[in-house]
Amino acid sequence: MTRGACAAAVLLALALPRRAGAQVDTSARRPPSPDTTARRDTTRDTLPRYLPVLPAAIPRGPLPRGARFTFTADSFVFSDTKTLSDLLARIPGVYVARGGVYGQAEGVLYGGRGPAALEVYWDGVPYLPLGGDSVYLDPARIPLAPLERVDVVVLPAALRVYLVTSRQQSTAPATEIGITTGFLGTAGYRAAFLKRWRSGLGLSLVADWNAINGETGSSSTPFHDVDLWLGAVYVPTPKPTRRPSWPRCGPSASTRWCGSRGPHAPTNSDRGSTSRSPPPRRAVTRRCPTAPCRRRPWSSPQPPRA
Repeated sequence: MTRGACAAAVLLALALPRRAGAQVDTSARRPPSPDTTARRDTTRDTLPRYLPVLPAAIPRGPLPRGARFTFTADSFVFSDTKTLSDLLARIPGVYVARGGVYGQAEGVLYGGRGPAALEVYWDGVPYLPLGGDSVYLDPARIPLAPLERVDVVVLPAALRVYLVTSRQQSTAPATEIGITTGFLGTAGYRAAFLKRWRSGLGLSLVADWNAINGETGSSSTPFHDVDLWLGAVYVPTPKPTRRPSWPRCGPSASTRWCGSRGPHAPTNSDRGSTSRSPPPRRAVTRRCPTAPCRRRPWSSPQPPRA
């Protein structure tokens, strides 16, 4: 009897899991598994934006006719100029004394004062001659590669020249590649790169290389010049300000008030201050449909009704 009972118990234990497994509903749909192949949206705003730049250091206001001559970057290209002396030679009443072709000293004569009549300001800073033997400026040594604008103010006895460095306004990078060639082995190579970021930081790099072989037996001697400009600027971008908003009615029915927001309504910063000055005109109040309105603490007292 004991062996028979044990055998029956073993058979019953083996049969129970099969019956329980047979009762599982296999027709039910399983929950969908998460999509692991979907990529995160990593798109960025790549559209170019125009950022504020530093104001140009030039004289403001209208001037008499013929008192100001303005040359832009387009004027540099179409007028076939390379140095500041080439621009000054196009102003009536200015004579440039050239000692040869490109690379030689070129003095500016104006108003009977000779080279002393020339005053140069680069981005508002006076451009002075350097060196113990340097008395006057040589405009032939001032290239136009890093400039975007040149203003010449003609005075009775002086020429005031205002040089404005190129200012990158768009976040799209700007590049320039230029190659020039001419007689007597004249060659020039120019490269520029300007970049602005949305944070307001800007970087500019300009390289200008010029050379001439010259001519034997003349004042045009061999000459070469290399100029490099590296500039960094930071002009913070103003962030858009949001107009403070506040609910028309209070949060609870017992302290609910209503009003129309006018030009003299207080802002959120005024609510936290301890001293409130009365507004220039009375705040408009009305009654709420669900609860009586309360007068604003900053509104002026109303006269008693008759």
